[in-house]
Amino acid sequence: MSPQGSKLARSQAAAPELEAGNYWIPQTRWAEEFIEECAAFPNAAHDDMVDAWSQAASRFRTSSSGIADYYREAAALVEAH
Repeated sequence: MSPQGSKLARSQAAAPELEAGNYWIPQTRWAEEFIEECAAFPNAAHDDMVDAWSQAASRFRTSSSGIADYYREAAALVEAH
């Protein structure tokens, strides 16, 4: 599935869900880095985590069974290679 829209548009669409606390974020170093990257976006030096998260958030919003579909399709891609 190809990303739709710009990184900025995707992150702006998903941001209210993150701000509302609809995602579990563990107490880890990478999670702290993710929050820092989100806070600095779009002016941060790196935006890979924000981009990956916003694409996943979009996928979960538009998929009928969300994460289950994602993992099924990811497994099929792995098997195909």
